[in-house]
Amino acid sequence: MLLVMFGREGRRRRLTPRRSSFRTIALLTLIPVFGLLLMLVWIFIAENVLHVAGKSF
Repeated sequence: MLLVMFGREGRRRRLTPRRSSFRTIALLTLIPVFGLLLMLVWIFIAENVLHVAGKSF
């Protein structure tokens, strides 16, 4: 009796281990935090530095 297995032939590839998703979630969480900080810095510069520069000239 001849047994034939269909499907994968040969040696199975080793699956790469999954990395933890914590790093990805942490980086995605930091994007809006940095955006908010950048916006606050821009508002501070616009109100103080550019406003003072406009008065002196």
